[in-house]
Amino acid sequence: MRTQIANVLFAVVLTSSVAWAQYCAPATSPAFPDNTFDTFFMQNGPGWTGGDSVFSIPLPSGDSFWRFSDSYIGTVNPLTRMRSSYLFNVHNAVSTTDPALTTFTTLYDNGGSATHPKPYFTTHSSKNWFWIADGIVIQTSPGVK
Repeated sequence: MRTQIANVLFAVVLTSSVAWAQYCAPATSPAFPDNTFDTFFMQNGPGWTGGDSVFSIPLPSGDSFWRFSDSYIGTVNPLTRMRSSYLFNVHNAVSTTDPALTTFTTLYDNGGSATHPKPYFTTHSSKNWFWIADGIVIQTSPGVK
């Protein structure tokens, strides 16, 4: 009886392993870094130099509108890649890029600048802040508000 149970368990384990292997098969196309894209976003400033929770929206002009949550605005030493602070200095930031990825423009609002960073989207209380989420472009007809 023990031998029969052991054989059944072995068959179940073997079958499960073979079935599971089809889901764990190696990818047919290997992933690789996009060095052009990575290098472009290695910004030294002045302006946005890093952030998290990145979302982009393609604009009708062909440009892209980028939104970031916790971000660094300022400058980065291009040799050491060091910032003046290890902590982010704004809770959100926005920028635009052209279709060819030749220009990166940090946008400022609410009196912010590269030397005096402020979040692009603000609240009435410093205890609250906006983190970025996905978005869409809605085009309206001329004269429609």
